[in-house]
Amino acid sequence: DSGYSLRQRLLVRLWGTLFIVLVLSTVAALALARHIGTVVYDHWLYDSAMTLAEQVKVRDGKSVLELPRSSVEMFEWDRVDRVFGEVSSQKGGMLFSNARFPKLAGTLAPGKPRFYDTQVNGKQARVVALRLKEGAAPDDEVTIQVAETRVKRDSLFSDILLIFLPMQAVILVVTCLLVWFAVTSGLRAVEDIALQLSNYEPERLEPIDDLKYLPNELRPLLDATNQLIAN
Repeated sequence: DSGYSLRQRLLVRLWGTLFIVLVLSTVAALALARHIGTVVYDHWLYDSAMTLAEQVKVRDGKSVLELPRSSVEMFEWDRVDRVFGEVSSQKGGMLFSNARFPKLAGTLAPGKPRFYDTQVNGKQARVVALRLKEGAAPDDEVTIQVAETRVKRDSLFSDILLIFLPMQAVILVVTCLLVWFAVTSGLRAVEDIALQLSNYEPERLEPIDDLKYLPNELRPLLDATNQLIAN
């Protein structure tokens, strides 16, 4: 049998297209969620770096970091992640560090933060680095790096997956059912015509009535059939 089911072909093509669209929309939504999460956490990381920058002072013509132990504890405190910091002066050397940061590649543009991923103290972390002249001694610059491990970032993405994927699965199932209903109801007129033609007997052929209620795509075929019957 070389025939095929019109309903099956329509459903396969529509469901396939719908599945592809939902997959692409899911990937795009997850990428957008990851981007938004990264931007938000990067802003917090930058705020922490600027907090350290505000503690850079000039004493006896040298750049120093006035950071009491209580302030260090507040800077390092995080219920989930580890926070690391490093402040160095171009002329005075290391002013503060609670971790071993990798050497920066290239040259930092003054006042423009650079975000990158690396390992700090053996842990995968997100780092912001910036070079500032404000607050430092004349003819001096300070470089500040603040790093945070990625536990919150990665758990945020996992939480989004756990919420979004089941929701997309429900949307896919409901939409597939709606497509099935639309295709089935749309082909009902074709099935009625097929049933009517299958019950015809050669001795009792009658023209097909009510053509105005049929889809326009079927009218040329049925008009030709009625002409054959009339002849």
